[in-house]
Amino acid sequence: MTHQNTAILYFSRSASAEVEKKCLGNGKHQSKLLADFLIKQVKKIAKKTGFTVFHITERQQHGVSFGERFANAFEYVFEKGYLNVISIGNDCLSLTTEDLLFTSSALSCSNAVIGPSVDGGAYLIGLNKNSFNKIAFQNLEWQNNTTLSSLISYLDAVGSNLSILSEKTDVDHMFNWKEVVKTIPIHYSEKILELLFSKVEAFIPLSLNPLNRQYLVFSNSLRAPPQ
Repeated sequence: MTHQNTAILYFSRSASAEVEKKCLGNGKHQSKLLADFLIKQVKKIAKKTGFTVFHITERQQHGVSFGERFANAFEYVFEKGYLNVISIGNDCLSLTTEDLLFTSSALSCSNAVIGPSVDGGAYLIGLNKNSFNKIAFQNLEWQNNTTLSSLISYLDAVGSNLSILSEKTDVDHMFNWKEVVKTIPIHYSEKILELLFSKVEAFIPLSLNPLNRQYLVFSNSLRAPPQ
């Protein structure tokens, strides 16, 4: 019954579009490889739940502002007949399938679930259909450090019973990786470090634990790509 009532909205730009908005690595090529890895891995996490996953990229999004496009995507999934929609992006590798399953269970007794990110945003938004007011939702303060507080105020205003998950770190810039690699599974951190530091890999013994390698390389600080 829960699987029939719940869907996952994977609201994510394609890797090509993502690198036009975010600097995830040293240059566009490296950024695209990292974006592609993030997108594929988070999608795998979502699919393991067994829920229907609607992956809505910039090709399917409609609207001028981010809020309008996001609200339209929620409306689209609700109109498919689902009572609960769990929205995620592509930038949180510490998200787990268990987080999504817990959110689905929480939505059976709560109207909304938020996964707060350390930068004041949200890595997960789960809404019951009764908690979705399209106009109010699209007009929230999206994509800044007040998004979380704006979202909580909105849910309070529509009378939602809110559940809040543990805080996680997401990736908006290459400098976020220093913190992110400390919080993700070892096989993820190894791949991220391989993509980030492939040019200096020959100077680092392969036997080093990838997390130790992270501290070694980051001790010299990452440099922004040349302008």
